[in-house]
Amino acid sequence: MAPSVAGAGFDRLVAECQRLAGMGLRYQFGSGHPASGGLDCSGTVQYVMSRQGMSGMPRTASAQFVHLQEQGTLTLVPPGATAHWILSRARPGDLLFWRGTYATGRWPDVSHVMIYLGIDRRDGRPMMFGASTRTGKGINGHGVDIYEFKPVKPGGKGQLIGFGSVPGLNAPPRQWVAR
Repeated sequence: MAPSVAGAGFDRLVAECQRLAGMGLRYQFGSGHPASGGLDCSGTVQYVMSRQGMSGMPRTASAQFVHLQEQGTLTLVPPGATAHWILSRARPGDLLFWRGTYATGRWPDVSHVMIYLGIDRRDGRPMMFGASTRTGKGINGHGVDIYEFKPVKPGGKGQLIGFGSVPGLNAPPRQWVAR
């Protein structure tokens, strides 16, 4: 059984996200360790969870999606879901899954994953952590960074299709200072 992470444990998760966000790492497809100078999205999630003592997190975004589905913790986002619907259900520490950020050629067609950090108490923005090719749009301007989470982006690249908690990772309150 995976260790429970709540309170101080969640603070450790956030501290790890902040540490990685401050390292100046780039998005690097196929990388799962910061020693290479960059990480990809699923490598970031796997690395962060392993640093929390949670082994068994699969390597790819689609396998992580299936893992949460098999654990019964995945919530699928219905067509037409509003940002309010998503934000009222997502919990800090949840993994966020997208399709359509690039053509995967596999099933399930999940192409991106990030970690939801919650609502920033200072300005009310929902925040997430992970690796993205949107360099310069994170709070530190790096590929591996903390980003504002915009659950619904009409006309944007990629579609949020699901989110779910990592087994053993207990959610803190929705409000959290993300930086």
